[in-house]
Amino acid sequence: MHAEVLELADPTRPAYGGDGPRPVRTHLWRADDPSAPLVLVSHGTGGAAENLQVLIDALVAAGCSVAAVDHHGNTFVEPYVAAAFVRWWDRALDLSRVLDVLEPRGPVGAAGFSIGGYTVGALLGARLDGPSYAALVSGQVPAPPVPELPDVAEQLWARHSDAERAAWAETAAGSFRDDRVAAGYLLCPLGAFIDPGSLAAVTRPAAVRWGGADRSVPFETDAKVYAAGIRGVDARELGADAEHYSFIDGGDPALQAEMAADAVEFFSRALAR
Repeated sequence: MHAEVLELADPTRPAYGGDGPRPVRTHLWRADDPSAPLVLVSHGTGGAAENLQVLIDALVAAGCSVAAVDHHGNTFVEPYVAAAFVRWWDRALDLSRVLDVLEPRGPVGAAGFSIGGYTVGALLGARLDGPSYAALVSGQVPAPPVPELPDVAEQLWARHSDAERAAWAETAAGSFRDDRVAAGYLLCPLGAFIDPGSLAAVTRPAAVRWGGADRSVPFETDAKVYAAGIRGVDARELGADAEHYSFIDGGDPALQAEMAADAVEFFSRALAR
């Protein structure tokens, strides 16, 4: 089944470069039943919706509608923009914009990989820790490696003033919860900069999954934050030998199939009416 490609935009936020509103390019698979569950999908840093095609196909086959976004400036389907690699909250706002436009009639879930996992957590109520984030964008703590844009830090210092980056930190610590999202599936989620106390406010069903051999977003510094902080969370390892990129296009097909089936089972329970 082919997706519709919706060239959506958010008029409340400018595109990088200031040329018109922020694009929210969305791939939409519509279920035959207009009241079927809708699952939003958020890719990892520098990726694209197509990276999670195995997951998307499984959700569509299970009767869900799926809306997967290519996040502006942080996707390989357009030129990378350094700011998009640290303005993480824009991703949650992208998914909320999709809901504004689609106005789904059925229950809504969200699934995301890596920084997309944070995106889903933010929609459920997780917040970034302001001081930790400020230390990151000010250069007080070293930024984690970004294979997709290795010189991201240098670009940020060259293009954005200290004052601008400080303002980002104030925004980052805000809430981007969207109560239209009834359940979230967080796959290898970025959690190192999350305020653990904010997770007590997450009351919707959440599943957290990680790979045992993930050295890019290790369990101990990232997924564990959500697993320990969200009450009633469904949290477990998927594959003791699974690395970070094993779960997406180009990774381990068997593991991807297992993950997709797991996500379908979670949403079938969490979004049951």
